[in-house]
Amino acid sequence: MVEQVYDGAANGSGEPDPLGGDALADPVLPHLTADLLAAYLGTEVVDGRGVVWSGLAAVADLEDAWVITAENPFSELREPAENAAANERLVATIEADGFVTTPLVGRAPDLSWSEDCVAVRGASLQQVCSWGRAYDQHAVFLLRSGTHAVVSCWSGQEIGRRPRVLEPVDPSRSVYRR
Repeated sequence: MVEQVYDGAANGSGEPDPLGGDALADPVLPHLTADLLAAYLGTEVVDGRGVVWSGLAAVADLEDAWVITAENPFSELREPAENAAANERLVATIEADGFVTTPLVGRAPDLSWSEDCVAVRGASLQQVCSWGRAYDQHAVFLLRSGTHAVVSCWSGQEIGRRPRVLEPVDPSRSVYRR
């Protein structure tokens, strides 16, 4: 089940807004279409060994991790060399701030699209959103044991979520039976 949260008043977690009353205005969210948000929510996250962190048959146990990229600012395609250079700068910034990064790939389930990204553990919401804004990203992902959340870099608000571990679809339960 995919849950999309657009109200800007709650982060969807049932807990207080982690930015409190000082949350930034979200000038980018109006440009984030429903189709683009659906693509973010559908993203599979995989590491270099092929371990699925979020998506179909994802690992059951996962320590909380932020997922961030510097590729394709505001989801506008850039040349591969530009994307690679931007990601190198992002990783250097994150590591200079004292955090360890884990290389990942975010991809469409049908493999029609992918972006290099990194996982970061232990960083605050404010820090991760700051890195995302510096590279003109709409959002970052927060992967938790049970959820894959999409968080706006501009307001710090959760704008969508789904289960992190997706189960295969049972064709016998399809609504399109013949």
